[in-house]
Amino acid sequence: MDSYGYVETRGLVTAIEAADAALKAANVTLTNYYYVKGGIVTIEVMGDVAAVNAAVDAAVESAKRLGNFLSSNVIARMAAETKKILISDNGKKSDEKTVVQEKSEEKVIEETLEEKIEEQSIVENTDKKEAIVEQMEDIVVKEPVQEIFEKASEEISEKIETIEKMEDVLQEEVKSELNDDNQENKEISLKKTSKKEEEIKKLRKEYQDTKVADLKTKVNNLRLGYTWNQIKTMPKKKLIEILIKNNQEE
Repeated sequence: MDSYGYVETRGLVTAIEAADAALKAANVTLTNYYYVKGGIVTIEVMGDVAAVNAAVDAAVESAKRLGNFLSSNVIARMAAETKKILISDNGKKSDEKTVVQEKSEEKVIEETLEEKIEEQSIVENTDKKEAIVEQMEDIVVKEPVQEIFEKASEEISEKIETIEKMEDVLQEEVKSELNDDNQENKEISLKKTSKKEEEIKKLRKEYQDTKVADLKTKVNNLRLGYTWNQIKTMPKKKLIEILIKNNQEE
């Protein structure tokens, strides 16, 4: 049992298939498996020279069928010094798990102790506070509950009355401002209307004094969609209305 065989594949699936074929082909032991960057996996079997050769041949054929075979090798009667470089991933993982588990248990114990110390401290502080409160209650002269309640009720009532008065004053101020704004808006609107009416009267008088031919020319120059034949048949009143309306829109 001092011969070792190695089969190197690309991908874990091919490595599993090769290891299975090797173990089924001969009486060998799967001693290790190695992971390398780039997805390269190497399986290691151990046994007699003949058995290891047969197992490696079977593993190689299996890996080639999957198209991910890289290399293989058999070391007959490996030297004792060479065996020192063989590192078991399984052993490493087991040791790491044991260390992690031990650290986790130590951490749990430390956290439990800290929680107990904290709880004890809280209980002691609470007891001290309760004792101080009891002493203060013995010293301070207490007022009757009914008297305290009445004082609080009076203060609340006074505050409510003050707030209500302030709300009434604010409402009156808002109403007054709204009325002033409405009145001002009405005055502005009346002024605008009056000014507009004056402008219309002025334009109407100006157009009344203008010749019909000139009015027709002005309407035609406005490009309002009327044909010249339509404009020629329009009376003076119609022409004036069109000009005034256009002037308002501008």
